[in-house]
Amino acid sequence: MLSFDTLSANGWTRSEGILRATMICGNAVVVIVVAIVVAIVDVLVEVTVVEVVVMFVDELAGVIVGVIV
Repeated sequence: MLSFDTLSANGWTRSEGILRATMICGNAVVVIVVAIVVAIVDVLVEVTVVEVVVMFVDELAGVIVGVIV
């Protein structure tokens, strides 16, 4: 953890240190949130595609059975 003395020695003020820490943490939070959203969207898209394919196959099977009968 950086102390105020370390920041001062590097020419940073307390405000700059807080701003930099917030930006670093903020970027990490954004990356985590984006990863979670992408994972959720991937799952929803996969489920939706599977449901559409199953519905299409069911309808197609119904049409084929209707034509045969």
